[in-house]
Amino acid sequence: MAPTFDHTRVLVLATSSRLKAAVLVDVMLEEIALAEAATTYLEVLLPVTLPPTLPITAVPLRIASRFGVLRDVAREVLASSQVPGAVAVVRCRSVQALLSAIEPVDRLVLVGGAGWGVRRAARGAGSDVVVVSQRSRRLATRGIPSRPAIGQGAQ
Repeated sequence: MAPTFDHTRVLVLATSSRLKAAVLVDVMLEEIALAEAATTYLEVLLPVTLPPTLPITAVPLRIASRFGVLRDVAREVLASSQVPGAVAVVRCRSVQALLSAIEPVDRLVLVGGAGWGVRRAARGAGSDVVVVSQRSRRLATRGIPSRPAIGQGAQ
């Protein structure tokens, strides 16, 4: 996880194994644009969720290669920016379990949509939670307005 120093921690967390690289790049670029380079630490976590029937170390090759591409793309985006950060592929049993295990962050961006259980677990992981679904990104590129994400809608 992030080093212990006084930075605003922003965590971008992929919630789907079928996340498109373009969506991840768009979200990262938005967060980088919002960030103040000197005071923001941007983390990108790509969770590989494995069923209990598989050992936690047994990641199928097809899934490992998919997450390897996402990791490489995210590292390129982070390297080209002035914002310090890290990109990691983590193995877990569920996104909810991962959210319960991480240290709280200042801003949590869930990319790829989030069901009720993930949104509930996210409340304990970040003070500002935003959900960005791939569907809303597709609609936005076609000029169709989409619903606001959590934390951005009417109060």
